[in-house]
Amino acid sequence: IFTIIFSFKVLIHMVSGGALLTFSAVCYTLIVISYSKQKEVIDESSELILNEFVVNEEQPLTSLNQQDIETLGYIENQELKVVSWMGIFIVISTLCIALIHWPNSWHFWKVRLPIMIILGFMKILILIYIKSMYHIQPQKNPGFVCPGMPFIPAIGLFLNLVLFSSLDVMAHLMTGAYFAVGVLMYFGYGYFHSTITLKKQKELELIWSDGTEEDLS
Repeated sequence: IFTIIFSFKVLIHMVSGGALLTFSAVCYTLIVISYSKQKEVIDESSELILNEFVVNEEQPLTSLNQQDIETLGYIENQELKVVSWMGIFIVISTLCIALIHWPNSWHFWKVRLPIMIILGFMKILILIYIKSMYHIQPQKNPGFVCPGMPFIPAIGLFLNLVLFSSLDVMAHLMTGAYFAVGVLMYFGYGYFHSTITLKKQKELELIWSDGTEEDLS
């Protein structure tokens, strides 16, 4: 259907834009996850350990009663701070990319390039600050571990954004449109099919049924 409506060039740019945004999200998420506090849960139905909640041996598995595993060197709200600093990093990267393409009235070598160099130093300082001030949280069975955190993922994030900016306007619009539709679909499906939401609903039903039985008695 898309090949009938759109040209082959537009479809190539749209697929490329989606791939570049996906890789950018992976690089960003890799940095945030590496600095996030880990939690565990034992799924009683499958007996698998999941990175969501932790179960106390003396207390049942409920989402209303959770306890965190204390992690040495953990800074309170560390992941939120890393998200904030990486948000600033993305804003500065966007300004650098904008200076590559416009305004044409500004001389590239005399005006735009020096500004880009200053912004580049600011990004390096942000990464050094994240590296020096925050601790990467230890994980059980971490699997893939990216070397050179957070510099290599940050470089990948910036390069993906640069390549995405080189696409045409139609590719940007179409990529943003189907990306927004996909996000809404995933969030909608996850909200109504989430196991945590279903457990909360069951707990509320049990609490409501216990309360009605006490009222009747």
